[in-house]
Amino acid sequence: AIDNEVRNQAREAGAVALVFEPEAACVERRWPAEVEYAVFMVAREALGNAIRHARASVVHLRLAHDGMSDLRLTVHDDGTGLGVEQQRIKPGHLGLVGMRERAIAIGAQLRVQSAPAEGTTITLDWSPPP
Repeated sequence: AIDNEVRNQAREAGAVALVFEPEAACVERRWPAEVEYAVFMVAREALGNAIRHARASVVHLRLAHDGMSDLRLTVHDDGTGLGVEQQRIKPGHLGLVGMRERAIAIGAQLRVQSAPAEGTTITLDWSPPP
């Protein structure tokens, strides 16, 4: 689903290069439906934000299964980055809030790393409950 979303958004991305890099261990792996849906929606929102707002030239989406978490989504752009003002909740703009809520709903952790002129990295880590 993420690959399809990347292809669809690439048509509207203009000069922004979209690169989807799923780890081989993730290609055939399945997770609970609510986890897959939440990860997809976070990927979609982060990708859309990077295309529409970051003035990025490249957006990398990575899907990995590693020792730190059962599933890790990373979306990194080389755009303008988020200052404190952009990370605040604004009426009608629920992108980061929505991503955080989706992560919380599945028991995942969401991290946003960003600095002006250094791009933004959104990371979602999910592990099954013990």
